[in-house]
Formats: sequence, C-alpha cells, structure tokens
Amino acid sequence: MIDYSFEGLEELIKKMDASILKGPLKKLLNSVSFGAMATIKELTPVDTKNLRDSIHATIDSSSVPLWGKVSTNVLYANYVEEGTKPHFPPPAALDVWAQRHGFESGFVVARAIARKGTKGHHMFRAGLEKAQASLGGLIDTCEKDIKGAWDKK
Repeated sequence: MIDYSFEGLEELIKKMDASILKGPLKKLLNSVSFGAMATIKELTPVDTKNLRDSIHATIDSSSVPLWGKVSTNVLYANYVEEGTKPHFPPPAALDVWAQRHGFESGFVVARAIARKGTKGHHMFRAGLEKAQASLGGLIDTCEKDIKGAWDKK
C-alpha cells in the first residue's frame, strides 16, 4: 500500500479559503496515486488477473483531500510483492495452478518452493519509487495552481 499525506495543511486551511486548495491537491493526489497504480498494475505478474484487477487507488474524500493510497484486498499480495522463504506448501493447493501451467501436479511446484522459496516482484515498491520521482514536478504544478487560484480571489 502506498500512502501520501501532507503535514501542516490543517493549519494552512484554517488560515485561508479551503476551496483554493481543493482542486490543486485533488489533481496532485490523483496524479500520484493513479500513476503509481498504473505502474503497479503493469508490473504485477498475471495468472488469473485476480491480483492485478484488485489493485485500486483511493483519494481522500474530504473537502480538501490530504491523502491518496494504492492498495489491494487480495491476501496473497504481500507474498507476490516480497517473495517467500523456502517452505513446503500443500501440493493439492497448487494443483490447479500447476495444471494451468503444464505441470502434472502441484507436488513439483511445492518441491521447488520448498527448495528456493518464491521471488518477490516488488511492484508496489517500484510504483512508490516512480511516484516519488515524479512528486517534485507535480508539487511545483500544484503550487502554481494554488497561486493562480489565490491570485484570482
């Protein structure tokens, strides 16, 4: 999950017309969150599409949004993100996956996982890094948008 929040905005909001901040902050948070989500989905390995399709971005619905996040409710997402240490999963649990990928049973796959574990794909980490790399320019744009709205008042 990727979370962004901005500290000190509550005090600024109290000192000024909050409507000036709403549009620019929403635009910033949308750009960062949906950009990160696109990268994460692009890097997510696909088998049944369940994990990739479950990844979504959410923006704070407050009158002045202060956060955005990208998350999933799929329980195995962390194992795909981080990988696993060697362990022996129940072969029967892997039978359907193994057959989809041309293996006779899940035992062969379970044995390989017992020897090597699974590799992490780090798609959330990569999405966060890409979002952070673009943040400077997006904050500059947000600042200009706020100044433009301020000047119009």
